[in-house]
Amino acid sequence: MVDPVSVALLVGVLTSIATGAGGEAGKQAWTSLAALVGKASRRDSAPDASLTALEMAPADHGQATTLATALADRAEKDEAFAVELRTWLTNTQHALHLSDDQTTNIIGGRAQVYGPVLQGRDFTGPIRFSTPPPSNRPD
Repeated sequence: MVDPVSVALLVGVLTSIATGAGGEAGKQAWTSLAALVGKASRRDSAPDASLTALEMAPADHGQATTLATALADRAEKDEAFAVELRTWLTNTQHALHLSDDQTTNIIGGRAQVYGPVLQGRDFTGPIRFSTPPPSNRPD
């Protein structure tokens, strides 16, 4: 089974290769992903449609999430597919030099941000913003 943490990891990897990370290794990962999705799509067209949608909008985090969820759902129903998906994910992470502790910061969708935003990983020390958030925030 692919656990929810792996879905988040899968989203990061899918987004990386869809947006062109890794050069030739990323292209090979995408090709092997397409083959893997083809296997999943024999019984369920959701992964195939999601792969196509991500290919059309590679920077769309929502499309990557939809594909990752479709793959995880397929893996939950088919242990052999789950093994192939885990193997693909591990190999792709290694080829792209990604790790389990990678950080993906995204503000998207219908997010409404009212004030400063800090995105990153492993911050130390005090963090201060020099401007207060706007007071005209809807409640």
